[in-house]
Amino acid sequence: MKISDLDNFKAWFSEYARTFYTDNAEDRRNIDLKVRHTYFVCENIVGIAKEENLVDNDLMIAETAALFHDLGRFLQYSRYKTFRDSISVNHGRIGAEILEKKIYLDVFRRMSGN
Repeated sequence: MKISDLDNFKAWFSEYARTFYTDNAEDRRNIDLKVRHTYFVCENIVGIAKEENLVDNDLMIAETAALFHDLGRFLQYSRYKTFRDSISVNHGRIGAEILEKKIYLDVFRRMSGN
């Protein structure tokens, strides 16, 4: 994985999350909460990866996984006004479907040689 790949993923995530902001203050607050949470998880995984002495490629893969770990939460909240899977949908499944539609899983497969 190249740094440009990670930069592109970050830019894509930022644009994707931005599409869920509305004029409704509560909606904005909840979407912002997930955006901030995602960046917090990214910071933490980078710190953990460095402590574990991961090589650059593995560190970038870990950060990418953190970036996308809650991707389904945005659509979940937009549709159901909740982050609770038990009363809406499985956000992990939605996130995987979003990534498949955007072809990012193919990029990961190529990078891993599978």
